[in-house]
Amino acid sequence: MKCGGCVSTVENILNSSDGVENVSVNLLTESAYFEINNNFVKLEKVLENLEKKGFPAKIYSNDLSKKINKAELEKKKKWNNQWKKLNFALLLLLFSVLGHLAEGGYVNLPILGNLLFHAALSTAALIFPGREIIINGFKSFIKNRPDMDSLVALGVTSAYTTSLLSLIFPATGFPCFFNEPVMLLGFIMIGRFLEERARYQTGSSIGELLDLQPETASIFIEQDKVKSIRVNLLKPGQEIKVLAGDRVPADCVVMKGNSYVDVSHITGESKPIEVNEGGGNI
Repeated sequence: MKCGGCVSTVENILNSSDGVENVSVNLLTESAYFEINNNFVKLEKVLENLEKKGFPAKIYSNDLSKKINKAELEKKKKWNNQWKKLNFALLLLLFSVLGHLAEGGYVNLPILGNLLFHAALSTAALIFPGREIIINGFKSFIKNRPDMDSLVALGVTSAYTTSLLSLIFPATGFPCFFNEPVMLLGFIMIGRFLEERARYQTGSSIGELLDLQPETASIFIEQDKVKSIRVNLLKPGQEIKVLAGDRVPADCVVMKGNSYVDVSHITGESKPIEVNEGGGNI
């Protein structure tokens, strides 16, 4: 997902799937949470439906160590790909600007002002840094869910096609816009890189905050027995057991006992606080 439009599309796809309810989609973490209220509906079918609509998805892993390692590897890989594309796009953009200066007589390099040179730059921009954007844009357009990539793809391919026809058939009288695809893709790649960097930094901060939350909680069941469950399965009204030094998994009221507890992931307080029976909420 790249923008708010993608989030809306994913939400519509999930809401229109049979047996799916309570859909929540997050652009920052590129994740979606939902409930399946029909035993005959399989999660794999929902994921397959998303992939057919252009949003490949996979089941979220509950294994914290695997989740962190895999997420970090994916982030690094994505970051490196963005960095390589940005460098190549900026190089092409630099040559395109120098070509404009050469055409105006400000730079004494005739080859930079040659139309064939600009055609080669434009072709390289579309094949390398712009290829993924163009392919994804037209796929989205064909599937009747155009997004930001579709606009960029239509813009750069229209300018490139018009310029190519003008170069091959000068009698058409079409002006050449070989510089426009290079510049547009260059600026788009800069924006994407800055966006990815901001998302990476924000996601890392959120990840550090989420790491403070315990993965499991001990709840009381019949005959004062304790059962360990995942935090996301907690329900209002359940009684939990928190040992000294443990982190409190959710907002709660002290029913019995007293101790110092770590609530930094809930309130932001860096030091453990003292809690007592009937002392109020945590």
